[in-house]
Amino acid sequence: MYKKIKNIAIYGSCITKDPFTTSFNPDYKTRYHSVVDDQKHSFISTMQPKEKVDEKELKLYPDTSGHRFASRCMKEDLEKNFLDVLLNNDIDYIIFDINFEVERGIICYNENTILTKISGFDQTEYFSKLKNVKYLNIIDNPTTYFNLWKKHCDEFFEFVKENCPKTRIILAEVRALDVVQRSNLSTYIEPNFTEKAKINNYYYRKLENYIIKNYDVDVVKFDKDTVLNEKHRWGKFYVHYDDDYYTNFLKKVDKIVEYHDLEDTVKEMKSILNKIKFIQEDAEKPDTLFFDKGILSNHNNNWSDTTTLPMKRTVGPEYTTLTKANTNKPGVIRPNFDIINGLCLEFDIYQDANEENEVFATIRHGTEVSANLKLSSMNLNFGSWHHIIITIDNNRMKMSNTTNENFRTWKLNSFNRFYFGVTLNTNELRYKNFEIYY
Repeated sequence: MYKKIKNIAIYGSCITKDPFTTSFNPDYKTRYHSVVDDQKHSFISTMQPKEKVDEKELKLYPDTSGHRFASRCMKEDLEKNFLDVLLNNDIDYIIFDINFEVERGIICYNENTILTKISGFDQTEYFSKLKNVKYLNIIDNPTTYFNLWKKHCDEFFEFVKENCPKTRIILAEVRALDVVQRSNLSTYIEPNFTEKAKINNYYYRKLENYIIKNYDVDVVKFDKDTVLNEKHRWGKFYVHYDDDYYTNFLKKVDKIVEYHDLEDTVKEMKSILNKIKFIQEDAEKPDTLFFDKGILSNHNNNWSDTTTLPMKRTVGPEYTTLTKANTNKPGVIRPNFDIINGLCLEFDIYQDANEENEVFATIRHGTEVSANLKLSSMNLNFGSWHHIIITIDNNRMKMSNTTNENFRTWKLNSFNRFYFGVTLNTNELRYKNFEIYY
């Protein structure tokens, strides 16, 4: 499915973290390696200068797993660990949501320090030493908060663009709900969540729309039929969804990753093909048997003229003209070559419109005519140049006019050698870039 296990960095909340846990998706590690999960933080705080902190000053009591997790989030928010992880690791995808941008807001203190408002922070020893503490959130101060958030959101995306140019970003839509599902799959409305859902969802959309409009992100769309789980592992809450949400979330991420893997493969193949094309166009063919550009005078002797069927050859600045020297007989001019599979004749020809029914070339075995090639049989446009390719494959000669993509095929007899002769039943024929090669 994937070219490799993807390194992911999770930024946001349980909405994006829980799909990458064995509790909800037991096999996720076969496809993803979660390098870091940075939760409960705001772009506003993340893009601030780092703050040194004694871990003991962030300790919460009693010493429970929930309090230890909250203390860890506070420490990471102060030290800006997430940016260091992005700098020091090869991250394929950042997967994030903006839940805590709306849910919590920020704390401003000591004149110019900013931290995300994390539950329990005001109960720490670190908090007790702060001065000039102020709170700001998007619900109470929508314009001020949104303008500040936009500034630091832009800084975050610019940071990723400059420092992690190969990292792709996935935005997970978040919605607050009030429909709760019981264990028996019946549902009910939780009135305590209804008003909160209306308010939060307005601002969720506002922030998400700004990101989608201004940055190249993939989006995990929120399913409208999602409900809340009354027995959720983190408790009943307006963003704690039913188990199907987390399974479906991972499937959507899988599709995004599969798409980009295929996209990268196509780009890689195009790059290889372009390199091959470049080499083919620039390199000389190694096994050229006969070569006549037709526009250089020093190629006059490349053709073998017969004495019995004379023909006049005039080399011009752009092409060569073949003209009958004896008006009573057709002329012929020819190179000889072996009948070898893989042999190719390639040239450009031109004939005026009034020569529509005349033969322009004859393929012979000795004196036996194998094929007469007529412009009319090739469906060529007269009065214009045409590129012709004749190839021998499996003892069959196939002619293609690459301008019109018409084909003619002739069965070759058991002769070892024959020649391609231009026999002028017409008064004049022009050609250029004539080449015979393997």
